[in-house]
Amino acid sequence: MAVISIVDAEEIWFKAAFGLDATETHRENSFCGHTILSDDVLIVPDAQADSRFCDIPLVTGDVGARFYAGCPVIVDDKHRIGTICVIDTKPRSVNEEQIAQLRNLAKIVEGLIKAHKAGLKTREALQEAQLEQDRARRNQDLLKEITLVSGVGGWEYDPKTDAMTWTAKTREIHEVGPDIQPNLNTALSFYPSDSRKALRAAFETAFETGCGWDLELNLVTAGDRQIWARVVGNPVFEGGSVRRIIGALQDISDSKRKQEEVRTSEVIQRTTLEALQEGILLVSPSGKIQSSNKAASQLLGYPETTLVGSNVHDLQLTFQDVADAGSHRVSPLVLAVTDPGQDLDLEVQLTEAGSGQVRWLRINARPVDENSVHGPDCVVVSLTDITKVKQQSDTLQGFFDNFPGGLVHYNTQLQLTFWNEEFARLLNLPHDFLDQRPNLRQVIRYLADRGDYGPGDPALIAGERLDRYGAGNRHAYERRTSDGKVLEVRGTPLPGGGSVSSFLDITRRKRMEEQLVEKEQLASNRLFEMEAVIANMRQGVSVFDGEGRITLWNTDFQKLFGKPDGEIRKGMTLVEMLQLEKERGEFHDDPYAFYAALREKLDAGKVVKTNFKHPNGTIISIVRTPLPDGGWVGMHEDVTSREKATEEITYAAHHDTLTGLANRTLFNLKLEDAIARTEHHDETSDLLMIDLDHFKPVNDTYGHDVGDDLLLQAAVRLNECVRTKDTVARLGGDEFAIIVRNTAGDRDLASRIAERVVEKLKKPYHINGNILEISASVGIASISGEQVASPILKKADLALYAVKNEGRDGYRHFEENAVETD
Repeated sequence: MAVISIVDAEEIWFKAAFGLDATETHRENSFCGHTILSDDVLIVPDAQADSRFCDIPLVTGDVGARFYAGCPVIVDDKHRIGTICVIDTKPRSVNEEQIAQLRNLAKIVEGLIKAHKAGLKTREALQEAQLEQDRARRNQDLLKEITLVSGVGGWEYDPKTDAMTWTAKTREIHEVGPDIQPNLNTALSFYPSDSRKALRAAFETAFETGCGWDLELNLVTAGDRQIWARVVGNPVFEGGSVRRIIGALQDISDSKRKQEEVRTSEVIQRTTLEALQEGILLVSPSGKIQSSNKAASQLLGYPETTLVGSNVHDLQLTFQDVADAGSHRVSPLVLAVTDPGQDLDLEVQLTEAGSGQVRWLRINARPVDENSVHGPDCVVVSLTDITKVKQQSDTLQGFFDNFPGGLVHYNTQLQLTFWNEEFARLLNLPHDFLDQRPNLRQVIRYLADRGDYGPGDPALIAGERLDRYGAGNRHAYERRTSDGKVLEVRGTPLPGGGSVSSFLDITRRKRMEEQLVEKEQLASNRLFEMEAVIANMRQGVSVFDGEGRITLWNTDFQKLFGKPDGEIRKGMTLVEMLQLEKERGEFHDDPYAFYAALREKLDAGKVVKTNFKHPNGTIISIVRTPLPDGGWVGMHEDVTSREKATEEITYAAHHDTLTGLANRTLFNLKLEDAIARTEHHDETSDLLMIDLDHFKPVNDTYGHDVGDDLLLQAAVRLNECVRTKDTVARLGGDEFAIIVRNTAGDRDLASRIAERVVEKLKKPYHINGNILEISASVGIASISGEQVASPILKKADLALYAVKNEGRDGYRHFEENAVETD
């Protein structure tokens, strides 16, 4: 247990205790009462054995103290305040080190008490200082309110400590809390790269030159908002050098946005004016042109820089109006400012003084709104180039005059405003009636009264036709006049109201249509006859139109191609038919590419002949003959037997009848092809000439049947030695040859094939119970550097003879000076 006690005349108060629940005790005969009277540590190893303390409450009571060590607490060497002591329920002994520690603790307590007294003395000073702080805080709060209302935050930077101090408003602008303690880099990190560089440079300049700054920069807040900020900084000098920088920060995003909106609005307005094809002038009451756009300067023939600032009275412009062939005495621009309260709307012809160019203009003038910044007396003049409109009007007039039928125009009140002579002639309307400019009801009633619409009550007929017309929709119909003409009548409503109607005499066309119907009936009859002929032909027939769509076919065509019933439909394109065949695996090319190639030949007037091999083995001959309308007729015939016979004849002409190998004819063709590919495609090939050694004795001894059987087995073995693209041929008797194609990438390929030939042909042959043996001699020559076959054959033969002279059963390559053994 440890205790710090305060001792007075009668009581001891335990002010700080550990392990001891008691708060006080009597001073008489107490441990602390003895300790406070001494000048040093009091040690009681066992209180029960000490007559001074064995009967005190701390020893005999619940505490049961046995050991005590205490040191007096003396302030200023004269004021005995209390003690610091250690108590235990067991007897103990202490050493000098522990006693020294107790003394040190007493000194610490003395120091704390002195500090407490010093604190009491400074309290009054602190209270006075607090009053001063309260006054300063009120002033500071007032300043904060002012900054909050004005939206300006303050800051201070101390380069010595790299500390940046922010006011509450500055923190609010940055969107950070009071826990953030920024330095210079932290503050700069809120600015994008360009703004950060500018602000860092401003700090550096301030320290180097003592100059402040006032910048508008982009700032990204902690909330990731991008704003515009005005950053002001001023250096503070101490001892002749810059010690601190103080400044202000203000969020100017709203003002920047408003400035940008104003600027954008001005740009849009100016761009709009410049983009207008209509010329715009702003003219003062005195006639001075205050502003203009590009179109105005172009229409008036003056540069824009010259036009602005000029007076309309001084412009050299010559105007004429529609009704006056002479020049205007007063310019319409001058009229616009003479009486600015009166609206002006004129169509005039302008002749430029310099170029003499003539154009038509519509000039409108309106006074500016009296609330405008330009004042109530300014006039806005618009200039519209209507030259094309006038030209179109003249063209339209010519169209009306030269239209091959009748034309009539009714205005929004359905009153006749214009017609041409053909309209009056076709409807047989008198000019004195038309000159009265009747309305549509009156025109229809005039015709109904005359009987043009047939029998019936003219009033009812006129009402029905007028109701149909008044629906405001396009209409077109045909009707016969009383004199037998057929008229095609078409009416078109106009966007602004009114309508235009045309009347064409189609009597001749109707007569031709009737004749055409008769011809179509005749053609239909002939088509029926042709279909009957096609149906009974022994060949497959198909007819396609110019769009590649099938129009006719017979049953033989459908059966020949094995098409399912109902698959072919009239109007089906050839591409669609081929696509279905491709899906069944009957056609393997691209249908679109096939049709394009076929169309190109047919369009050139060529008859296209092809053979098509159906997957069922049928070979179909197809002859397509072009027709004048761009279509074609297809004749389809089964030529399977004929083609197979041709193939058999061709095969027999090019193959050995005994072995099935290529004969000399096919060999010569293959050799010529290899020579051509060597010359034109830089492809290297080799020729192997082969003789069977000792074949004649076998043939003579065992007979020709055995000899033929041996030749057959030899042919099989030769085919096993080569690749599919190589050619094996029997040239006659026991003489064979091999053309080895494309050996440039493998120079030893011919040698390996020759070696396989020699090894395979020398193996025993089992024929009719006989075991026969022969060998082979092979001569090799390269198929390159020659344009004809004879030198190559000769070289191969020379190499072959060299093998025979050296004992047969081997192969040799031809060389110019010598024949090497491989």
